[in-house]
Amino acid sequence: MSNAQLHKEKGNEAFKNSKYADAVGFYSAAIVANRDEPTYPLNRAAAYLKLGKYEDAEHDCTTVLTLKPKHPKALFRRGQARVGLERFGSAKQDFRAALDLAPEDKDIAKAIEEVDEKLKAKAKKAAASRTINPVAAPRRRRVPIEIVGSPASASHPPKETPLSDTGLRAVSSRALSPSSAQPSPVPQPPPSASNLEKQAAPSVSPVARVDVSPSQPSTFKEAKQTRDNVRPSRVGGGIFRPSGESKLFRTREVTPSVTLQEAPQVKTPGTFSELVKRWAAAKSPEEQWALLSKIQPSHFPSFCKSAMEPTFLASIFRTIHVVLDKGDLNTQIAIRAFLEYLPLVARFNTIFLFLSKAEKETARGIWARLGVELEGLEGAWASLLK
Repeated sequence: MSNAQLHKEKGNEAFKNSKYADAVGFYSAAIVANRDEPTYPLNRAAAYLKLGKYEDAEHDCTTVLTLKPKHPKALFRRGQARVGLERFGSAKQDFRAALDLAPEDKDIAKAIEEVDEKLKAKAKKAAASRTINPVAAPRRRRVPIEIVGSPASASHPPKETPLSDTGLRAVSSRALSPSSAQPSPVPQPPPSASNLEKQAAPSVSPVARVDVSPSQPSTFKEAKQTRDNVRPSRVGGGIFRPSGESKLFRTREVTPSVTLQEAPQVKTPGTFSELVKRWAAAKSPEEQWALLSKIQPSHFPSFCKSAMEPTFLASIFRTIHVVLDKGDLNTQIAIRAFLEYLPLVARFNTIFLFLSKAEKETARGIWARLGVELEGLEGAWASLLK
């Protein structure tokens, strides 16, 4: 049994035990050992589908169809991957092509029915979003107006009567005499029972206020002594204390309400196969970048040797593109250092040519987010991204 076949058997065993990330690693090792066999990327596509990595599964199925154009399983699995990517039109084309090659396969026929339902639901949703409920124009209504009153009073308007002397009179600007300035007495209400009780109560006369002015000092010494007695000086006060401490308030120890958990330690992968396996098991691009950053950029070419594939390279570009959106300056520096050593990987130029147009555009977008224009690139990147 060849080395590639041995890795394939290990991958099949891991797949049966639902260890899909391990299966990806074994299938990747089989692909490295023999790149002309379409079975290995086809099996890895099945593992990628189980992990929900639809772009990688689509890429592997396209590789299979490049090696063997009329492969019904590759068309069927690529259709499943495109359904996961919500590209229902392309998925339906793959399913129909697979059904033409295997007309008795019931799974393919069922997949076509399901994708037709998804296309109808998508079209219905798009039509509902475009439909705008017209607002009914308000109708004008005539309201009859009835004039209340006799015709005689309406035909003869009332005559204007001259103002009488009951209005306000002009006030004289002359100064009022004390006698005339006295206000007129206000009439008092009749006494009630409560008022009589208040009047019967004895009135308390206010206590007379006596201002005692201190005697004026005759000499300077007496004035100083008087001032010291009135406002004695004290040591301390303000921000100073007799003990020498300058703190006014005690330092309070505040216990944080939320305890931050330390980030889990990421173990450095020992081999490229282990890297691919753990990369597939990672749940987010941040976890993938944390795994990749454990490898020194200068050691990455020798770490990969000749095992790098277009699928994994495209996945690296997608991860870096996402991490750059949330990364800080140190992350940008680390990514740039990694990209500078990446073209030193064996067969990198050939692998890059197998990437799709969208994947190459992702690589261009990474350099643009790092603030490097295409004209400023040098070396292998300048020739690859021109």
